[in-house]
Amino acid sequence: MTLSIAFDATPLLIPRSGIGSYTLELLRAYDKLEHTLRLTMLSNRPLPAPLNLPHILQKTLPFPSRWLWLHTKFSQAIQAGDYDLAHFPNNSAPLNLKKPYVLTIHDASLYRFPECHPWQRKVTIKAFLPAAARRAAQIITVSDHAKRELMHYLNLPESKFTVVHEAAGEQFRPIQDPQQIAALNHKYNLPAHFILSVGTQEPRKNLPRLIEAYAQHIAQDRHLKRYKLLIVGGNGWGQATLDAQIERLGLTKQVIRLGFVPDADLPALYTRASLFVYPSLHEGFGLPPLEAMACGTPVLTSLGTAMEEVCDNGAAFCDPLHVEDIGRHIATLLSNGEQRLDLRQRGFQTTARYSWQRTAPETLQVYANVLASKRHPAHNQHFQPASHPLQISKSYD
Repeated sequence: MTLSIAFDATPLLIPRSGIGSYTLELLRAYDKLEHTLRLTMLSNRPLPAPLNLPHILQKTLPFPSRWLWLHTKFSQAIQAGDYDLAHFPNNSAPLNLKKPYVLTIHDASLYRFPECHPWQRKVTIKAFLPAAARRAAQIITVSDHAKRELMHYLNLPESKFTVVHEAAGEQFRPIQDPQQIAALNHKYNLPAHFILSVGTQEPRKNLPRLIEAYAQHIAQDRHLKRYKLLIVGGNGWGQATLDAQIERLGLTKQVIRLGFVPDADLPALYTRASLFVYPSLHEGFGLPPLEAMACGTPVLTSLGTAMEEVCDNGAAFCDPLHVEDIGRHIATLLSNGEQRLDLRQRGFQTTARYSWQRTAPETLQVYANVLASKRHPAHNQHFQPASHPLQISKSYD
């Protein structure tokens, strides 16, 4: 008997956020494994093509609102279908689902920094998250930092959580093809030298302080002002404030906002950057710094966040709440080629610790443990109990 897993694939819809990258890389890794599961991606709109996931089924259940779809169409499909388990990778799950489910909660930012989220997110996610977390058979989170915070804010025991780290995708590596770099330069009209920041443009990403730090320490420095600030990422909310700030500071020619950039262009963009800066106020993992390090780009990121755990000694760190500290670190790194080269080498060592080839089997093992705990003979026939590793044949090239 083949076990069937339903997977909420709506994070794959464009524009794709960090959670979308997590979802896509996890599904890509599943697709390369030999296992006994039937995986089905469900979404409320057609997924962008091509996803290149030939071994994973795809089903569209049309509905305009993703949130309402989750609690109606998706829930009804799971209840009526022959699914054994559902996985929700984006911090929310339907409260009326009777079948077991795994819930990935990426961070506790809704509790730590509620002012950095729009009211719609507070209503649709924060209000329902405690109940969804309690009802989940198991919660996956992406760092020990996130687990500790979620245990505190959700008042749940440690046994409810499994930490499964993310990783940079295999495509994130230094791009050395001159033609590919030239094509990228032409496509985006890139400056010769630039600082890069990547992430959905919303208050939690702390872009106003980054822009202020750039204005104070880089734009007015006669040795460093040749470095432009390139901001990449889909519009979340609050972007109008950024535009006004850039104009007020007279930086319209020095701060370049590219908006959403397709995943295929990101490795070359990271490679071209002189420095990657990610001063986010709060992350559960912080995937962009790891992607930048995998491409050989020195990274400056935030103290007091999960990035300290994830990036370890592969990055430089600053206080994200202090403009002076952000700016001073940027200026120091841009002025010191040896330090940037050292960070590049240490970044490669750090990213080698993380792999979707480990993340995917570890996530499947969570499914195994949940289904084994139900003590159904069919489940135990296909999965080993929690005390034993899940036997999966790897088919990575």
